Amino acid sequence: MPRDVEDLIAVQVLDIRILKLEQELRDIPDRKHQISQRNNALKESLESEKDSSRSARARAAELELEARSEREKIAKLRTQQMQLKSNKEFKVMADEIALVERHAASFDDKQIEALEQVEQVEQRVRDVENNLNSADGEMQLSVQELDARIRDIEAELATVRQERDKTASVVKPAWLKSYRRLFDNKKDAVVVSAENGFCGGCNLKLPPQVTHDARQGDNLVDCPFCRRLLY
Repeated sequence: MPRDVEDLIAVQVLDIRILKLEQELRDIPDRKHQISQRNNALKESLESEKDSSRSARARAAELELEARSEREKIAKLRTQQMQLKSNKEFKVMADEIALVERHAASFDDKQIEALEQVEQVEQRVRDVENNLNSADGEMQLSVQELDARIRDIEAELATVRQERDKTASVVKPAWLKSYRRLFDNKKDAVVVSAENGFCGGCNLKLPPQVTHDARQGDNLVDCPFCRRLLY
């Protein structure tokens, strides 16, 4: 392979590396945002669970007050019952007390269910808090790693760009101009092999004369289909 072609391919290798590094650099803010979004979702979940916990506690407290009120009513009725003179009045009061006791028992059952719900919700709160604490630590580590990667990319870009400029300086200006026009358009390899009579870019079969001219390496030869530069 002629040295001029080798130099142009070397420029292309460096340009592709630069493109990849620049794209990775552009992607890092999005990666940081995604990490932050995951943590925000956990924070929102935690606030939702805390709201549920407050509601469950309020409901349990409300049922406790209602159950206490029923028990006080029972105690009051029993006091009144002891003051009654006739058996008939006593029986009527006993029936009323039994009704209130059943009512009070239903509040007790509801209160137990409410307290169980409080414990379940508070366990979910603890679970989400643990997940959030773990995620916060992972986020900080990930952000630090991404910041370090930014510094590495910037340093590598400076080195690769310098090497690219040095390599490009020995390429024929006309060749470099044609290459640059194509590369800026395709953002991919534009100097490709014509080996076995096929274009290394579009994979279409080349006319024999084009393949022959490309293999000579004296001049740049375009693929008649995709316009890439052949060697």
